[in-house]
Amino acid sequence: MRFEPASVASFVDSPDPSSCQPNLGEARAYAVDFLTGTAGTDRNGDGTKGTEDISTVLKSGGLPPSPVGGVVQLDDGKLVDFIIGGGAGGSPIAPEKPVREIPKVRKKLYWNTNSDK
Repeated sequence: MRFEPASVASFVDSPDPSSCQPNLGEARAYAVDFLTGTAGTDRNGDGTKGTEDISTVLKSGGLPPSPVGGVVQLDDGKLVDFIIGGGAGGSPIAPEKPVREIPKVRKKLYWNTNSDK
């Protein structure tokens, strides 16, 4: 199973030497197509995946949690994909439904077991 996009989180410290208040810095959640390095999802809703869609600044700052994805079975037996920590709405913990792209055209892949040993 392949989820697209790949989700990662980052943190950049931005200290202010003239302030005695702690600064949590800037936390970002990235959604990147791991095959092309381009934006993996249309985060701003303009209908296209551009460079501005690659990351989202998280509202909380600080070190964001690592994104976690999986499949959960609901009470009615339905299986639902999810990602927590992907940056939905600028939240570091809001759940979101990932884009799951399965190619309509598939090609067969063969192994030669005699030569692969």
